[in-house]
Amino acid sequence: MKRHLICFTVSAFLVAALGFAAQSLAQSVPTDMVLGDKTRALDYLVQSVCVDASGNPTDRLPIDADCTRSRLMTEDDPMRWRKHDWGDIGGSVAGWQASDAVVARRGGVAFVDQTFDFGAPATDNSGRPDHFFRFDQNDGGDAIRIIGDTASAFLTQDGGTPGLQWFIGPGCSEPGPGRYVSWVLFKSDVDASWRSLVAELGDDPQDVCPSRFNHAFTRYRLVSESFPFQRLAADGVPTRQTTTLPTILVEHYDARSIDRAHAMERFYYARGLGKLRWEAWSKDDRKSAQADDFARTGRCTALPDAAPPETGWRMLDCRMWTNIVSDPSQPSWRVRDFGWPPADLTLQ
Repeated sequence: MKRHLICFTVSAFLVAALGFAAQSLAQSVPTDMVLGDKTRALDYLVQSVCVDASGNPTDRLPIDADCTRSRLMTEDDPMRWRKHDWGDIGGSVAGWQASDAVVARRGGVAFVDQTFDFGAPATDNSGRPDHFFRFDQNDGGDAIRIIGDTASAFLTQDGGTPGLQWFIGPGCSEPGPGRYVSWVLFKSDVDASWRSLVAELGDDPQDVCPSRFNHAFTRYRLVSESFPFQRLAADGVPTRQTTTLPTILVEHYDARSIDRAHAMERFYYARGLGKLRWEAWSKDDRKSAQADDFARTGRCTALPDAAPPETGWRMLDCRMWTNIVSDPSQPSWRVRDFGWPPADLTLQ
């Protein structure tokens, strides 16, 4: 995955832990993925909704001390708040893009739906203004499956690659979901040390075996990351706080090894909130001007684990979805209403 969006981040997995969604998702929720700190993989990939003693959703956030009960959010939950990115210095206080991370389902198959929804002041290639809560030309998302011991992104879309793009792995020669082990994010052995593998994947507008596979060195580890959060109050005055969250850090390189690579994408999957940050890095000297231009935007503040992977690497782009926005004009809007991925999507 490239780009302005993501360009493209466990005790036993108990179905009962899905709360409200347990009955509808029970057939396809994985049961065997355990992380090193004994928490569920979906806790990092999907944002949670806080609920009261009766199980009814509230407007609290998982980072709030009074959120003592929560469950995974599904595409059918009304969005009482959304995660927006941060605008450039002097830009919109509401940011440019919203990103939701929910459990979705197509044709009886459950997956993680990570949306990317641009809104004003962004515009598409024709100059038409984007709007939040509506699928526009610039919008898209990523879809993630947990297959065996592996979390893997298998589908993406953004304004730079119009239409759906499938990521398919060598398992495509056999029927079943093994074909979606491709853009690997992390495996069940994740802990505080770097774990690594060489992913094999090809991309295509169709869910078919690609003519060739690319190799991508991928590494991941569990960290404790401190994120800056901003909330927009009813009076328009933002309030800020810093919260430290268990986070799965993922790095995806464009070659078999770091020393051979020229590009890298880094993802931050925070427990209770899903993907909170994406970074694009390069060690191509010809892109120094692009790195300088991005640094002046102020869009992504420094984080403890946001350092270059090695000498010579520079950040070219970044989005951080820790700008919490509520829109009282959309009290019943759901991620399902966004329409990504399409309702008729067929999965194996």
